[in-house]
Parts: sequence; structure tokens; C-alpha cells
Amino acid sequence: MRRPDRIYLLTGWVQGALFAAWGLSALAWWVVDLGLSPFRLVLLGTALEVTVLLAESPTGAVADTFSRKWSQIISWLLMGFAAFATPLVPSLALLLLWQALFGLGYTFQSGADLAWVTDEMRDTQSADESERLVLRHAMWRLVGVACGLGLAVPLLAFTDMSIETVMMMAGGSVMVFGLVLAVIMPENSFTPAKDRDGASDGPSGLASVVATWRDGLALMRSRRVLRVIVVLTVLISAADEMVDRLDLVRLVDLGAPAVSGDETAVWFGLAWLAMTLATIPVIAWLNGRDLERSDAVSSRTVAVLTVVGGTGILLMAIGPLALAVVGWATRDIMRETVEPVIDAWTNRNADSAVRATALSFKSQAMAAGEIGGGLVLGGLAEFVPLWLVFGIGAALYGFGARVSLDH
Repeated sequence: MRRPDRIYLLTGWVQGALFAAWGLSALAWWVVDLGLSPFRLVLLGTALEVTVLLAESPTGAVADTFSRKWSQIISWLLMGFAAFATPLVPSLALLLLWQALFGLGYTFQSGADLAWVTDEMRDTQSADESERLVLRHAMWRLVGVACGLGLAVPLLAFTDMSIETVMMMAGGSVMVFGLVLAVIMPENSFTPAKDRDGASDGPSGLASVVATWRDGLALMRSRRVLRVIVVLTVLISAADEMVDRLDLVRLVDLGAPAVSGDETAVWFGLAWLAMTLATIPVIAWLNGRDLERSDAVSSRTVAVLTVVGGTGILLMAIGPLALAVVGWATRDIMRETVEPVIDAWTNRNADSAVRATALSFKSQAMAAGEIGGGLVLGGLAEFVPLWLVFGIGAALYGFGARVSLDH
């Protein structure tokens, strides 16, 4: 269990299981029990994404400068605490605070995990195998999601356990797993910035972090493919944030029954489980497609997946309910599939010394898109029909597909 590739896959499974159980409960709690409006739901996502936008590249530079292992451990502890504390007091101000803390925790892991395992395994596997490991991690995360939903749904359906209790149990387990990683996770192939060649004459401390961040920014500016990935990520993420926050509202608007929080969690969880199981073979198929052969193969794959996902959003826009459910499932499957492909594409074009920073810039682009899309489209949903908002989201996916081919 101290092999880096096995630990990386384990983190995917645990993350999928615990955050699926928490996310399912939290969404039903927010929408049904607390009755948050579409705009307030988007505000929750915006609080998280603004934090990610501000902290993503600095925390990526911290990981590249000091330690990718300890950056991940900090991440698990912060995210777990935020998840645990969320249901304690149903105050919008506190909900925004915990979302922001969760976002901060996420940035310490984003990019650091893939950068860590890539360098830890570089002496034992090729770059091609490293890219396949990204897709295997996505598969393990999806299996974890299925396991988490398989546990949370029966707890909510057949026991007296409340949604709040499930959320607190999941958050506490996240913190415990962070402590487990502190014991089992090695870090043998990473050299802190202060110990690298020529570092004795270079900056130290905060200045070293800034220098690493500048090197990562220079890399992103110098490579067209990375700039294309950033623009593509912004467009997709803008639509995703709107769908993630308003999908349940749209389905209810089309005629899905509005029931209690527990019942919503059960039915939504069963649908999510079905979509997760449908995604696993798609990821497995992609794993055998030799995406690592060239950027052209990656860009075409991303474009196809994005077009299919955009079609799913369009189905949610036009309805009726049965068609919207098909579209909802289609978009979710494609979103889960395209993300690891983009991560692997980015990782292949990033230099080792600033790998976590480069991946963080990609995540920062995701945050920027989600903030813009969430605020603009979420705010628009207060004044215009939801079908129009979802139609705009479909168009953003279509623009993203076009950009993907312009690498």
C-alpha cells in the first residue's frame, strides 16, 4: 500500500465514495429542506469557486516549492472539516464560509496529486503509462462514487439517520483519511525548491513560491496547447456550474415530484448511481484509445465528448421531463469522462518542476468559468425561463468543442 500508484488510485476511490455520500445529502438538504433559491444555490458554488480562483495557483506553487505530499494532507483535513461543519448551523453566511474553506482545501490537492504520482513513478513507468494512470484514477473514483451512493441511499431510505448526520460522518471520514495519508504516503522523487540545482543562489521562502508561480505562468503562456486548454476549460466550466446547481430545480420545473429532503436524496442518489455505472465503461474504453499518442488525438476526443455533453444540456432545455432526464444523464457522463482526458492532456504538456502549478492554472480556469457561468446564468435564471438558461449552457459547450480543435 506504499506504492505511489496504488495510493493514487486509493485516493480516487475514497474521494469518490465520501464526497458522493456528502454531496448527495448536501444537495437534497440545500434544495428541499432549506429551500434555497436558484440564485442562492449558485452563490454557494460561487463562494467555493472564488476561493479556488484566488488560491489555486498560489497553493499549486506551494506544492511545487515545498511538498506535494503535505499539500495533499492539508487538503484532506481542510475539506473534511468544512464538510463536517456545513450542516451544524443552517445559516447562509456560514454555508458560504464552509464552501469557501472547502474550496481552499481543494486547491491544496488540485494538481499536487497528479504531479506527485507522476514524479514518484517516473523511474518505473513511461509517460504513456502515467497518462493511463489518470484514467484509471478516474475509474476508481467512479467506483468510489458508486460505493458511496450505495451506502448513503440505504442509510437515508431505511434508517432514521438524518441527512445532517450523513454529511457529518462523511466529513469526519475525510479528515481521518488525511491522517492515514500522512502515515502511508511516500515522497522520494520530489526535491524542494531550496535543494534544487542553483537554489542556494536563488530566492527562498515566499519569494521561492512566487518564482515557481512565475515559471508556471511562463510555461502556460509559451505553449499554445496549454492556452487552448485554459479557454476550453473556462467555457465548459461556465455551463457545468449552472447545470450542477440548477439541474434538480429544472427537473422539478418539468414535473419531477418535489418531495422531502430524504426522499429527494434517495431518488437523486439512485439516478446518480445509474449514471456513474454507465460512465465506468466509457472511461475503460478511453483507457484503451492511446490518447497519449498526440495532442491531436486528445483534442478530437475532447471535442466529441463536449459535443455529446452539450447535446445533453440542450435536451434539458427543451424537455419534456423524460427527455430532460436523458439529457441530464448524458451531460453528467460526458462531464465525468472529459475531465480526466483534459487533465492527462495538460499533464503531458507540463514540465516536471512546475507540473502542479500548471495543473493548478487549469483548475483556476475551471474556477473562473464556474464563477462567471454561475453568477451570470444563475442570476439570469431569476428573470428568464430556465429553458433559456440551459440553452445558453449548451451553446457554451458547443464553443468549447470548437476551441478544442484549435490546438
